[in-house]
Amino acid sequence: MPPHPSLRHFKNGVSHIKQWTGKEYKMMEKVFIGAVAGGVNNPDVVHAARALLDFITLSQFPAQTSETLKQMEDSFNDFHRFKDVFIIEGVRKHFNIPKLHSLLHYVEAIKSRGTPDGFNTESPERLHIDYAKKAYRASNKKDVGPQMVHWLERHEAFAFRTAYIAWAQPSQDSDGLQELEDDGSGTDSDQESDAKAEDDSEKGLIPFRTASFSYDNITISVAKTPPLQSITVSTIQVHFGAVDFLPCLVAFLRLCHQQFSLKYTLPTQSDSFSVYKQLVLDIQPGTALLPPFRDRVRATPAKVSNILPNLGKVPQFNTMLIQTPPGMDMVHR
Repeated sequence: MPPHPSLRHFKNGVSHIKQWTGKEYKMMEKVFIGAVAGGVNNPDVVHAARALLDFITLSQFPAQTSETLKQMEDSFNDFHRFKDVFIIEGVRKHFNIPKLHSLLHYVEAIKSRGTPDGFNTESPERLHIDYAKKAYRASNKKDVGPQMVHWLERHEAFAFRTAYIAWAQPSQDSDGLQELEDDGSGTDSDQESDAKAEDDSEKGLIPFRTASFSYDNITISVAKTPPLQSITVSTIQVHFGAVDFLPCLVAFLRLCHQQFSLKYTLPTQSDSFSVYKQLVLDIQPGTALLPPFRDRVRATPAKVSNILPNLGKVPQFNTMLIQTPPGMDMVHR
């Protein structure tokens, strides 16, 4: 499966994961159809899996219409039409599963009680980390109940004090207060090893040492210091695949000189450059129905001895499509 910022690669498969979280379920659902389509020869299996995943995705919408509810019913009916393939192939003997039966009542429940996106355990699971796990770790592991309560009372008092200071002194930097409020214990240590490996792979971009700028509803961030130093033009052309790097850079510098009167020296084939491996896009969708999300654009070749020795074995290059209004200049200060 080609790497992508919004897709997770389960390098050890999904059968070995002992404890699933809501986030892992969602990441698995994104790649499940591709894995099924590439691993089975019966199209009915793909149709059944797609119908069920379509139903799950539609049920998570924060706002529902008559059209989306009709699509949910159609997906549910499609799954039941193709599900017998699992019995024929010997995967299951029956489908007398209570959770599967409950899907029959989703549409009517949405009509009578509203969207089900708030009826899940994501919020309580996150609070379990703050109110139980962190408090337990702060104790001496003996007679933990009173210690955990005392720890929580202290943090609540500190939070109240912090909120009061922020209200009484609005000009004070709230970022510093927020850093004081967090205890810095990091993420939940019970995450699966696959998730940890995925997070470790993103450490090329340091969150609190980045340079960023905003354009329209997109904030673009890069590492404050380019991770690749003194990269020659020939290396950029051969290993990064930017065969037109030098003429495009010259054209860009000339355009900057025309628009902003910037002084520049023409680069040559013997020059070297500092190169970034990726940039991060924090995107604010134009509708309130969609939450903000983060995307990454990578341009990282594979490891090359004596030239690019500190890279991984697998290259990562993402395609980026940029749309500009007609007549709009491509260079902005």
